[in-house]
Amino acid sequence: MTIVLLLRQPRAVRHQSALLPYFCCTEQFFFEKMNTLDFFSNGKLMISGEYFVLHGGMSLAVPVRFGQSLKVESNPGSPNTLKWVSKEKGREWLQATFVGQEFHCESGSGKHEFLKSLLIAAGQMNPSFAQKAMGKQVVTNTGFPLSWGLGSSSTLISNLAAWAEVDAYRLLFATTKGSGYDIACARSQVPLMYKYHGKDRSPSVEPVDFEPPFAVNLWFVYSGNKQSSAQSIEQVSQTMFTRERVAMISALSFRMQSETNFELFMKHMRDHERLVAEVTGKTPVQKERFNDFQGTIKSLGAWGGDFVLAASHWDELLVKQYFHDKGCKVVLSFQEMVLNF
Repeated sequence: MTIVLLLRQPRAVRHQSALLPYFCCTEQFFFEKMNTLDFFSNGKLMISGEYFVLHGGMSLAVPVRFGQSLKVESNPGSPNTLKWVSKEKGREWLQATFVGQEFHCESGSGKHEFLKSLLIAAGQMNPSFAQKAMGKQVVTNTGFPLSWGLGSSSTLISNLAAWAEVDAYRLLFATTKGSGYDIACARSQVPLMYKYHGKDRSPSVEPVDFEPPFAVNLWFVYSGNKQSSAQSIEQVSQTMFTRERVAMISALSFRMQSETNFELFMKHMRDHERLVAEVTGKTPVQKERFNDFQGTIKSLGAWGGDFVLAASHWDELLVKQYFHDKGCKVVLSFQEMVLNF
C-alpha cells in the first residue's frame, strides 16, 4: 500500500517578530510518496525598489510562472553519500557527490562551492539534516535559462530549506547578501510588498493585488545580459541612500501597485528610473539602449542586465519587432510572465 503525505508549503505573510515558520498554509504543495520528495519554488521579478530594498525601501515584487523543482530520492547503493545533479531546462550542468557532516565534495566542478555552502549552513541550522541527506540523490531543474536572472539561487535555497526543515530566510541571509524578497516570491502565489529590516530581523511581507487594467500594454524583455545583483550593490555608495530618497522609492512602489491610469504608471516608472540613476550614477536603460522606443522602459533588478519592463501603446507585433531588431529575442507579455495573472 502506498501512503501519500500531503503538506502545504509556506506562504509569504506579514511577520514582524519571528522568522517565517516553515509549515504555513498556501496553495503550493510538496509531496512525500514512499521515499521520494518533490519541492517546487517560484522565480521572481522586482517591479520597484531595486537597490533601495536593502536600505528599508518598500519594494513591489511578483512571483513568476517559471521556477525550480527539487526531487529527493533514496540511493541505497551509496548510503554514506549525497549525490547531487542540477539541470537547466532538463540539461545537466552540475554533478557533485558530498560526504559527511561537513559535506566534503568527493567529486564535482568548481560550480559546486555555493551549493556546498548552502548544505553546510542548513546542517548547522538543523544538525540532523546531514545524516538525513546521506544515502540520497537530489535532482534539481530550473524551468528557465539560468541567464534570465529569475532566481536560480533563491529557488534553490527555498527548496533546500524546505527539505532540510530550516527557515529559508535564515539560510539565505547566512549565505548571501540578498534582501530576501526573492524567498518571499518563491513561496507566494500572489504579488507582494516587501520590506527588509536587516539580517537579524524578520522582513515584512504583504500580499497585494497587482492586476493593472493596462496589463496588455506591459512587456518583460530580456536584455541579453546576466547581471550580479551583489556586485551591482557593492558598486554604489551607501551614503546615496538618504532617508528622503528611500521614502520616495517606497511611495513609488505603492503608487505603481495601485495605479489604474496607464500614463501615470509610465510616469512612476520614469520617476523610479531617475531616482535609481541618482544613486548609482548610471544611465537609464531606455536612454542608453532604447531611446527611440515609443513608450517607457524600466530596469528590473540590477541595472545593466536581466529583464526590463516595457510599457507602450504599441500592439504586440510592433513591440516584439522593435526589440527583436535591437537584439532582444525574449519578449513576454504580463500574462506569460506573472504567476496566476
